[in-house]
Amino acid sequence: MTKPSDFSPSEALEVRSSESVKGSLRTRWLLRVVGAVVLILGWLAVSLDDFGGTMLFVDTAVFLAAAFYAFTAAAVSRREAVKEEKRLRLRLLVHNMELENMAIRDELTQLFNRRYLFERLERELQTAKGFQRPLGFMTIEVTFLDYVNRTYGYAAGDQLLGAFGRFLLEFTRATDVPARISGGKFGIILPDTSKLGAHTMVERLTESLAAQPLLEEKGLSAAVTVSFGVCGYPWSGDTVDAIVREAEKRTESAPEARGEGQPVDIPSQFQRSG
Repeated sequence: MTKPSDFSPSEALEVRSSESVKGSLRTRWLLRVVGAVVLILGWLAVSLDDFGGTMLFVDTAVFLAAAFYAFTAAAVSRREAVKEEKRLRLRLLVHNMELENMAIRDELTQLFNRRYLFERLERELQTAKGFQRPLGFMTIEVTFLDYVNRTYGYAAGDQLLGAFGRFLLEFTRATDVPARISGGKFGIILPDTSKLGAHTMVERLTESLAAQPLLEEKGLSAAVTVSFGVCGYPWSGDTVDAIVREAEKRTESAPEARGEGQPVDIPSQFQRSG
């Protein structure tokens, strides 16, 4: 005899759902049969005395019309109930997806947040180990953010962060996972990316940043300094903590100057009030 414990959770749910559907189908057919029997008995009770007369035809027509209406109304009601249930389920699904997206996104930059970044990095690292593939990880710090906040206020700093978030969304690959760690610090997971590929991504981002301003508004023209730190598996470590620590260490120790493999000054515009 098969017991519920013999099934996995998904299989058990499928079995319960199948049994529920069968039970509901049996119930509907039972109600239909009972309804038909009641109509027939009612027809016999009313028409028995007039059997063979004109009233038999009238009573039969009335009962047939009532039966047709009852079964049609029941079918329409059932169909509308199913449609409404589908609409409610779809609305709930969309709402849950929106809540889930809000839980893993940074509100200011629309990138993934810190929690999701490290959870995803752990999964990607396990995948890289299992399939013997490289994994790149990059940290980026917008070091000019503190100056902007002090000089022009946090609203200008938020503008800069939002623009930088949009920049990462546009210029990273579809397989990459860009996220905001905190303040002006960002991280990018680079699945199936070697050490050379990770440094190539740094060059790509550097050239793209230099080619266009983050913000194009009249007012102050400022040079934004961005520092990169590149690490990965297996060349920098085999745990999330080791890879992240090494990447942050390289970001903090990177000199803030122009040059190949070093942070680059980015022309950008900020709106200056007054």
